[in-house]
This record gives sequence, structure tokens and C-alpha cells, in this order.
Amino acid sequence: MVDSEPENSKNYSPPGQEYTEADEPTFKAINDGKDIITEPSTDRWGTWVSAYIPIKDKATGKTIAVYGMDFDAKSWDNSLLFEVMESSLLILLFLTASLFLFKIIDKNKILNHDIIHRKIEEKKLQTALSVLKKKNDELDQFAYIVSHDLKAPLRAIYSLSEWIIEDLTNVSEESNTNLKLLQGRILRMESLINGILEYSRIGTTNIELERVDLHTMLEKIIENEVSSKDFEASITNNFPIISTEKVLIYKVFSNLISNAVKHNDKPIGKIECTYVSLSDFHQFTIKDNGPGISQKYHEKVFGVFQTILARDIKESTGIGLSIVKKIIEEKSGKIHIESDGIYGSSFIFTIPKN
Repeated sequence: MVDSEPENSKNYSPPGQEYTEADEPTFKAINDGKDIITEPSTDRWGTWVSAYIPIKDKATGKTIAVYGMDFDAKSWDNSLLFEVMESSLLILLFLTASLFLFKIIDKNKILNHDIIHRKIEEKKLQTALSVLKKKNDELDQFAYIVSHDLKAPLRAIYSLSEWIIEDLTNVSEESNTNLKLLQGRILRMESLINGILEYSRIGTTNIELERVDLHTMLEKIIENEVSSKDFEASITNNFPIISTEKVLIYKVFSNLISNAVKHNDKPIGKIECTYVSLSDFHQFTIKDNGPGISQKYHEKVFGVFQTILARDIKESTGIGLSIVKKIIEEKSGKIHIESDGIYGSSFIFTIPKN
């Protein structure tokens, strides 16, 4: 064994000394002719991790010696731990940087997707606006056709029925009743056409806002719609002055009050108009002492052409409340009914203050 230690070292081995503590890995390095790093092993000098490198004869390829280097096992472990920690830190830094980079890439993808999505949505919106304009134009054309091409024949039939009644001197009671019934149906059909036109035009035309004194408006509606002989009508004094489309809010109150009059079954009808100021909404209530509305009809009565009683019993187009609901919802409000179906009804609706 040839030792590189200096002579004054405690680990020095003199030339030619036999290494009697050689273990299996040491012999393996000589026998196999392969580089080896051993597990920690202990001899008289301490505990070591050894690295063996065979030295071979170039001519024969036979191992003629082994170069060995011993590392203190503790220092080896500390060095190895440091290397592992350093490598782990570098890997961690790499992963963190990669994650940050991936997040940036992912965010850029999301931004690109949002931009593309926004452009698509803008294009869809422009298309929808074009389609909406076309539909509104078609609706206006339809309204023109209905007004002129459908109502004109109805008026002609009504006039013809009047001429028949005037020209026939000996008309039986039954025939006279049938002709009157015909005229009633014609007037109902004209009212239905007018109602459909009015319903279809809600929200399609721009109406200027006006300052409206609701208390004064209600007084005028009650004066026009409510008989002072058969009804008692009251309006609370707190109704506000608001900025709104006057013709539309008039239509809402007028329809609700005329309905209360039309369907009242009491000797003396009562109509109460009240107002409550909510945080963001105006709340209005039209209450009557009529027959009430059963719970199952609370939603149905707001449908187009929906009536509780047959039209021959109580003349009605079934469009009035549909118009009321559409006007209120176009203004982002809501309407509902409170009634037990026996003792009167309350129509309560809200419209935003702003």
C-alpha cells in the first residue's frame, strides 16, 4: 500500500505495510476493475467513505493497482447534505420561477381569451341591435297593417248592421237581439285590436320624461272613471311628484282603477289609493272592496287575453292588466296582488326612484 499521508500524520502508513482490514468493496474494486464509491466503513483510523479507481495495464487490460481516496464519513455526509440542499434550492428556485412564468403565460391566455370573447360579444351585440331594429321596423309595419287593413272591414260590417236595422221595419225580437250581439262582437274585436297594438308598442317608442303630480293625476282619473253615486274613492295626501312618462303611468293607474270599478259587486264600492316611500322604490297600492281574486288567478290575470269571468258575463278584452304589467316591468318595477278571494283585492306595484 502506498500512502500519501505525511510521516508525522497519525494516519500515516509506511511503505509496504499490508492493509489487513480491507473489506469486500476493496477487493471488488481490484477483482472487477470498476470504479466504486463505498458505503461508510470503519477501520483503525476512523470511519470513511472510500472512492476506488482501478489502474490497468494498457497492454493486457489487467488491473495492476487501485487508487483509493478516503473521505471522513461525517464530512462526506455534511458535504453530500450541502450538495443536496444546494441542488434542492436550485430546483425549488427553478420550479418557483417556472410557476411564476406559467402563471404569467396562463394570465396572458386568459386576457387574450377575454379580449377575443369581448370582440365576439361586441359583434353579437351589434348583430342583435341590427336584428332588433329590423324587428321594430317590422312591428311598426304590422301595426300599420292592423290599424288600416283589419279595422276598416270591422267598421264596414258595423255600419252595414246599422243599415239593416234601420231598413227592416218588421224585425223580430230574436233577429234584433242577434244584430245587437253582432255589433257587440265587432266592438269587442276592435277593442282587442287596439289593445294588441297598445301592448306591442310598449317599450318600442321613446317618450319624454315629465314632472307629474300623481295626486292630481289620480283625482282626474277618479273623476273620469268612478261614479260618485255608487263609489267612495280616497287618495292619501303623500303621493309624490315624480319624473316619468306621463302617458304610461296614467295608463297604469287608469286601468287598475277602471278594473276596480268594473268588477265591483257591492252596493257601495270603495277604492283606496295609497303610497309608501321605500329606500329605492315608489310603492303604490290600489285597493277595492270587490269580490276578491282567488290565489290561483293572482298570476294568470296578468296574461294576455286572460279573464276570470267569461266575456259574455263581464265585457273585457283581457289585455288591460297585461299592459299594466308590461309598463311596470319595462320600468324595472314589479306588481303583485294581495287578496283572500273574498273580501276585495289590492294591486301593489313598485317603480324605481332613480
